Amino acid sequence: GETNLKLKTAPAATQSMLAGISPNSLGGLSALSGKVVAEPPSANIHDFNGSIDMEGAAAESLGAKQLLMRGTVLRNTSFCVGVVVYTGADTRMVRNSRPAPMKQSSLEVITNGAMVVILIVQGVLALISAIWHCVFQTELDGHWYLFPEKIILPEGVGWWLTFFTLYSNLMPISLYPTVEFCNAFQCYFIANDRKMFFKQKGFNNDAGFPAIARSSNLCAELGQVSYMFSDKTGTLTQNDMELKRVSIAGQKYGTFNGEAGAPG
Repeated sequence: GETNLKLKTAPAATQSMLAGISPNSLGGLSALSGKVVAEPPSANIHDFNGSIDMEGAAAESLGAKQLLMRGTVLRNTSFCVGVVVYTGADTRMVRNSRPAPMKQSSLEVITNGAMVVILIVQGVLALISAIWHCVFQTELDGHWYLFPEKIILPEGVGWWLTFFTLYSNLMPISLYPTVEFCNAFQCYFIANDRKMFFKQKGFNNDAGFPAIARSSNLCAELGQVSYMFSDKTGTLTQNDMELKRVSIAGQKYGTFNGEAGAPG
């Protein structure tokens, strides 16, 4: 990948105090005295406001060029001496971290939405049935087999739960295991498809490399791909560059054919 180097500088006061010190002779740091003032913890990784006041030197302001965040790699310098201003959950890297989103296929999103609609319809049907039961309760009192001997819950709540349970067959619970079985078989077919099996001499000990489905619930998304974008060579290719044709002193060498490289 590309390397984006960012310029970081130390305050002038500390540069003059620590000039000429080698990594093996940092014992003189204990004699330095000063104070660093930093802004409250935030998630902004582009700006920083603070100040440093070293004893015997004027106070200086600190900015983004004086802030090294976690994971910084030093280049063009052997070492640096710093002061920790944020730790734990107060660091800017942690404050910018987000939990990994749960991967869901379009089929799962539609299925979950349908389940919510069915659950709402089931609750409305149970409510209507409970209301009608309370309206016609006087006419049904003569039928002893329609009423339990004792209901612990209030009358309306108890009958609503009763009808909600009776309408529970509206919820297609078997749909989820059925979809999972289909996804498992799709992963099996993908892993055993000879047209998606890569084999080249010297690659993977000549054992070949089959297609691997790392997420079973995203198999259905393959049939919905309309466009594919690639940023550059190396992402989806082997990043191999072959000489096809060259011009030297006006003489052209090589031809554009299907063979790899230019003929000698």
